Amino acid sequence: MKKQIIKTIRCVALAFTLAGCLHTITPTAWKDLQRRVAISITHDGALLIAGEQCQPSQLASKLTELAAKCLTTVVVRADAGVPYRQVAAVMDACKTAGLQQVSLVATK
Repeated sequence: MKKQIIKTIRCVALAFTLAGCLHTITPTAWKDLQRRVAISITHDGALLIAGEQCQPSQLASKLTELAAKCLTTVVVRADAGVPYRQVAAVMDACKTAGLQQVSLVATK
């Protein structure tokens, strides 16, 4: 019984700590979080923008549309087995859309 009470107190303390941290995000930091999008290139070459599938031919127009909505940063997450030319094509689409801040992440 005593262990259960201690465990409950710890869980409640953790919840209050996390809730306290969430309200400290400034409006500027929150806007920065909203200005980022992830583009994933899966092992089979499929493109996902913010988790939604996108055809390679539509990528530049989709990014241009997002850039018009104040998108500033793109994170390209490519499977380690994806050919470089596919990653380069995504980066070219970012450049065409006017996006300058692009990061690369290799995934397994």
